Amino acid sequence: RWLSSTFATAKYEHQEWLEASVGGRYDYYRITGSSTVNGGTELVLISAAYCARYHALNPTRCVQPIPAVYAERDIVHNVSLDKSAGSFSPEALIAVKPWEGVQVFGKYAEGFRPGTLGEMLLGGVHVGGIPISNAPNANLQPDTSKTWEAGVNLTGDDLLAAGDSLRFKAAYFDKTIENYIALGSVAGSPVAGGQIDSFYAYTNLIGESRLRGVEIEANYDAGPYYAGGSFTYTKGDFSKTFNDNPWGNATSTGNGTVLYVSVAPKYRFMADIGVRFFDDRLNIGARANRVVPSEQLGLFSTIYKAKPFTTFDIYGSWDFNENASLRFAVNNLTDVAYVDPMNSSDFPAPGRTATLSLKVRF
Repeated sequence: RWLSSTFATAKYEHQEWLEASVGGRYDYYRITGSSTVNGGTELVLISAAYCARYHALNPTRCVQPIPAVYAERDIVHNVSLDKSAGSFSPEALIAVKPWEGVQVFGKYAEGFRPGTLGEMLLGGVHVGGIPISNAPNANLQPDTSKTWEAGVNLTGDDLLAAGDSLRFKAAYFDKTIENYIALGSVAGSPVAGGQIDSFYAYTNLIGESRLRGVEIEANYDAGPYYAGGSFTYTKGDFSKTFNDNPWGNATSTGNGTVLYVSVAPKYRFMADIGVRFFDDRLNIGARANRVVPSEQLGLFSTIYKAKPFTTFDIYGSWDFNENASLRFAVNNLTDVAYVDPMNSSDFPAPGRTATLSLKVRF
């Protein structure tokens, strides 16, 4: 998978109260590769029928015929993929500062996301002997999005102590997505002349899907200590129909089922605090995370219901000098068992995980 982006932005500022920009990016992708798809079974001749013994008085009469031996063999088709496309995504921003430390902004941006290798080249039979056949979908369309965002930024310095700073942001967003990519059961065959059958494949939801919500973020830094937090609320409305005939050769349509749609959590909270010592060379912090999933979509949601969870992390760093530093972190400190709401129940999140790294520059 090869992906390139070219972008440009023109920015205009008037005194200190007005900022405006307009620009865009051109994304180009090319995906090449191969996959396999199950084409059913066929009988293969192992040994032909023959006569083991003829009648002693009539040599044309077989008295011990041996029948032909056949074996069943899986038919596997190789599917090659070479697909490319490009798209231009514009964006624009305007921000006004009506008072010192207050900025009101509005933003519009478009997006373009082609399918990944895994989404376009999913194939073969499910691992573990599960009788599920997957199929690659060379006709998978990139999803495109249009996002409106409006909000306010607040800044303040020297509020409680000399040199401290406060940063606050609140924004509302509304994102519309066309051709949202989801996993579903489809019919047809990705191979010309292949067996028409049912498969699991990534396909596109038909029509618009929409995400909207609120993001709030605040950070206070006084030098020796700091604190911050964020809150995100997301409401998702996804199309209930999808293309269950992606290759255009199915004998019947409308019978497919969406298996899995990646849905952002309804609520996500994060709180972060930390302290610094020895001229900021030693930093120790702790973080709390709380996630409340949205209602999951697709057939998999009937198997497992995502549950809210809370995790805690600790982290730190020690800068010995400008050339050497030590980093450590322990994520999911209390070893909570949970599933990320953006994933399926087949992929639980990691338990307690500790990392330690030393960086030395010569």
